[in-house]
Parts: sequence; C-alpha cells; structure tokens
Amino acid sequence: IDFTAASAVFGAVAEAKTKANAKAVKTDQSNAPPPPFSERTSSVWVSSPGCVTPLHFDLCHGLLTQLSGTKRVLLVAPEHSRSLHRNPPSHANPNSSPVDLPLWLGDASRDEDVVEERRRHPRVANIVGEVYECVLTPGDTLYIPPFWWHHVATLGEASTSLLLAFDPTAEESVHPCVED
Repeated sequence: IDFTAASAVFGAVAEAKTKANAKAVKTDQSNAPPPPFSERTSSVWVSSPGCVTPLHFDLCHGLLTQLSGTKRVLLVAPEHSRSLHRNPPSHANPNSSPVDLPLWLGDASRDEDVVEERRRHPRVANIVGEVYECVLTPGDTLYIPPFWWHHVATLGEASTSLLLAFDPTAEESVHPCVED
C-alpha cells in the first residue's frame, strides 16, 4: 500500500502534535502510514459484486477510500443502537446486528421478504428517516466515526477499498451503546 497521499495530508498534523517527540516521527522516505494510522490497522478490501458486510459498528475511527468499483454504505448513528436489535454480548460478534437493513428498508424484489424482515425486527421502524446512504466511487473517502452502525454492499463490479482505521484518543468517551 502506498501511503504517500495520506502522509501528505496527515503528516504535518502528526508532526505538529508530536513536536516534543519530533525524533520519533519518521521524516524519511519510508512508506509507513503517518500517525495516528498504523500498518496494523490498515487494510485493503477486495470484493465481488453483491458482496455484503452486514450491519455492525466498529470501536475505532475509519477512513474508507474507494479505489475501484462502487460501494453503497448505509449509516445509522449510535444513539439508535437499541432499535437495531444488537446481538447479545455472548454472540460471536456482539458489535453486529441480525437486521438486513436494505431489505428492511424495502430493497427487495419480493414484498413478502420485506414484510418478514420487518416482522422479525420491529424496532427498526424507529429509525426510518435516520439512515444515511453514501455511494462511494473511485477517489471518494468516507469517514466512519466509532460506534456508528454501517452496512456495506459492493455494487455492479469488483471493488477495491482502502481502510485506514485509528483508535479513539483517551479524551474520547466510550459511547453508551457499548454498555447496553
């Protein structure tokens, strides 16, 4: 992964924040991502048309940059967690939901599928009008804050995305949805 563009954008900010530790910030021509990013939390996502990442939230900040293809991202604010039927803490992924959000919103060829999804997850009705949709095309970057629910689907053709994730600072509070 070439982090040159990210270094150009975030490098000056990182250097200003760590002026006291300027020697710790690399100023050479390495390809390492600039702080607050790290190679450990950076990933490339390659997906085929129709590939879906189900509704979930992450504990970190994320910058999702679309490199090729197109993705549709549905976002819901963390204060709506109770309406999204979050999986229980004992579940393999407690930060996810069984709700098929596009289907619940009516994105289906069969009406009976929509009716069944709505019957299984009635509280989602509380968030109608509160779902944000973003379609990413090559060159677009979407910031996804910690604890924001998101559903991601690859549209039309194969897709490649770069995710740069970084942890919240000590000053940022944990959202109550984590404790529900």
